[in-house]
This record gives sequence, C-alpha cells and structure tokens, in this order.
Amino acid sequence: QRKRKLEKKQAEVVRLSAEENWDAVISIYETLQREFPKEADWQAELIKAQAQLSLEKRYNEAVGALETGDQ
Repeated sequence: QRKRKLEKKQAEVVRLSAEENWDAVISIYETLQREFPKEADWQAELIKAQAQLSLEKRYNEAVGALETGDQ
C-alpha cells in the first residue's frame, strides 16, 4: 500500500508539472517529504518546484507590465 501511494503521488506530480500547476506540485512534495522522508530527495524537488512557481510569477508580472506599458 505504501509503495502504491508513493507511485500515485509521483504520477500526480508528473501530470501537474506538465500542466505547470506549481502550487499543487509544491503541496504534494511537502506531503511526500513528511510521509516518505527516506524514499527520495524530496527537498531538492520541492526547491525546483518553488523556483518554477517564482519564475512563473515573475514572468506573469513582466507580461502584465508590458501589456499596460509600465516599466
């Protein structure tokens, strides 16, 4: 059961990453880190997802500024 739950969460992360749903990916990695601390380096993956979310926010802010003419 533990292995199946882990596999399900990992598949969900792959799907959500493809959708660029970084908030959900971060939430899952935080859960995995708590529930399966010895299975993988969840911290590294969590940091990558947080970086992606930060980049997405910056990109959206920049696009918004360009669209409104702000500098």
